[in-house]
Amino acid sequence: MSCSTAPTDDDPVGALRLFLAAMERSRTQPSAREQAFALLAEPSREALRRRARLATALAGGRDLEPYELLVPGRFRMRFSPRSGDGFTAQVDGERATVVVRGRGEGERAEVGMRLEGGHWRVLLELPDDEAPPSP
Repeated sequence: MSCSTAPTDDDPVGALRLFLAAMERSRTQPSAREQAFALLAEPSREALRRRARLATALAGGRDLEPYELLVPGRFRMRFSPRSGDGFTAQVDGERATVVVRGRGEGERAEVGMRLEGGHWRVLLELPDDEAPPSP
């Protein structure tokens, strides 16, 4: 019998695990991107909505949904988290940082999280979509 339980978005670590699992599934299940999108904090969802509107206008074809901009394989860990203490959360009110440590030296990532409506959501770090294109 396993001591671990399925992750939930009731805590920052669980929400990040759910997001990463959805993005991993999106490689073979495109609908998983919608689940991943729902786990994003509102500022991240709004940034993707703006980008989807812009991409739709530039493409001149079909309307793109914001979740379609979550590219399978793009939002995943660059390393395998350590078992046991691989994920830890530093919570400060409605904000948190999940620190992910890998098995190798120097393998470390920090992911911002935000509490919204009683559930933790992932804050993606997206480049400024208002910046002019590079030459």
